[in-house]
Amino acid sequence: MINPPANMMGNGGTSKNTNYKMNVSGDNAWVSHDEESTTKEGVITYTYEIRMLEKIGGEWKLVGQSIHPRKME
Repeated sequence: MINPPANMMGNGGTSKNTNYKMNVSGDNAWVSHDEESTTKEGVITYTYEIRMLEKIGGEWKLVGQSIHPRKME
């Protein structure tokens, strides 16, 4: 997101990322990880996230991303 509104940032909470996986092939790459996000009220959510990147003009650019909720038992 380019230039997100100020009210989207700094509202508290934390996140932890684990289980990183990545692949780079020429000018294309992807990276994934598991995330545990905790709101400032203590509510925890778990997601699996993947991002797709492409090298454009010699610089890596984010060209896609997908976030999927996951249950922790």
